[in-house]
Amino acid sequence: PSALPLRPYSHHSASSSALSMVNRSKNAQKATRSSSTATMDSKPSIPVANKNKPKQKNTKKKPKQKPQSNTGRLRQLPPLQPATEILSRAQRQTFQSIKDDTKIANARRRTQKRGAQTIDMLCQKLCAPLKETVKTYEREFKHMHPFEKVVMELTIRARQKRDGLTLSKLLDDVHQGRKELLSLSKDWIYKIKNAASARESFEYTEEAKEVLANVFLDLIQESWTGIAELQKSLRNVPIVRLDCPAV
Repeated sequence: PSALPLRPYSHHSASSSALSMVNRSKNAQKATRSSSTATMDSKPSIPVANKNKPKQKNTKKKPKQKPQSNTGRLRQLPPLQPATEILSRAQRQTFQSIKDDTKIANARRRTQKRGAQTIDMLCQKLCAPLKETVKTYEREFKHMHPFEKVVMELTIRARQKRDGLTLSKLLDDVHQGRKELLSLSKDWIYKIKNAASARESFEYTEEAKEVLANVFLDLIQESWTGIAELQKSLRNVPIVRLDCPAV
């Protein structure tokens, strides 16, 4: 049998095969590195800003405790002036404040303006102390200490049996009287502004002042005097100082 021909040995082919093996190993190492890098990148990264971010402090404010109130609020009520003194002061202040407007040349319009301002200011001066007194009592009832509230109710009941006066009824009468004065003053101001002459406007103004004074005394004086008398009894009720030791 004929022998197979031998492939001649070539130095170039041996070196090329060795080089290809080296390149394969390098490529395998690169693939391994890239896979490990991809695995590391897939892990969730913690941002540096969150690490260094300071913890937020609790900004919620604690509710302030209300200071313990003392009794004796009724003794702090301002004394009530007599109704006649309120009326005289209102008339005096109105007369001193309201003057003729010299810029208005027309006598009728000038008298109308002065008359309307006079009645409006007189009514406001009469109603201001009435409104303030009713509001003061409502505020004190709301913030009054329970002990003093009980003592006040007992005092009012005793006064009611003797004179038939109740504080709530007196305050309501004063409130309704104030509303009646406001409504009446608006009617008179309308008549003064629509007067046909300066003389008629002046007469309406003088009549309105007299009517307001009489209505004020008729509607307010009795209830106002009753509140003043009842307040004297309330100012003499016993008090307890809660911030002082009992011994």
